[in-house]
Amino acid sequence: FVSSFLHTCALLMVHLSRVAEDLVLFTGEEFAFFELADGVTTGSSLMPQKKNPDALELVRGKAGRTIGGLAGWLATMKGLPSGYNKDLQQDKEAVFDAEDTVSASLPAVTAVVHNLVLSRKQTDSAASGLLLATDVADYLVSRGMPFRDAHSVVGRLVRQLLGEGRDFESLSLEEWRAVNTLFGDDILKRVTARAAVKARLTPQSTNPEAVGAMLEECQEWLALARSRLPVEA
Repeated sequence: FVSSFLHTCALLMVHLSRVAEDLVLFTGEEFAFFELADGVTTGSSLMPQKKNPDALELVRGKAGRTIGGLAGWLATMKGLPSGYNKDLQQDKEAVFDAEDTVSASLPAVTAVVHNLVLSRKQTDSAASGLLLATDVADYLVSRGMPFRDAHSVVGRLVRQLLGEGRDFESLSLEEWRAVNTLFGDDILKRVTARAAVKARLTPQSTNPEAVGAMLEECQEWLALARSRLPVEA
């Protein structure tokens, strides 16, 4: 059970580390999709405008600690015969350290996410341009065109728009139909980020209803997991 526990902690910390890296990246000036709350950051000693994402960086760094603990424990186990050996006393350091690390990291990431401020202006801007080229190709496929041909048609259109400094939303219906007669009136409503998100209908997709279903499933799973925990006296 020690190996399973350490593996679970290490994998959990890998997930938290990746979330932390995403948030460090997307709260930076290059993206600025979110703003971190003052309570989970520190000021820079040099740059007055800078917020240091300390909580996220510490969680990201701590992930290596749990991975190292798992690797060290497995290295101990691999040379032991069946039965008890004094070498197994090494489990205490690894288990206690992993539990302490996870117990500190989960609330830290929770606090960061709970207090995130979304910049809709930045996210909407990032979702514009030619990002929806695949969705345009999928539109042609839905009208009966083989994907290979749709890929070629949209590729030529993208090169044209890049040369003209334009995007899909700048095209009129006449221009769409000049590219290919399969484009109908509804194409003007399809080349938006919101429409692209809603167009995905499969389970675990970006469709808001699918996301809502996943959230409900996760909440039900968490409730079941909590019900199995021993009640503290």
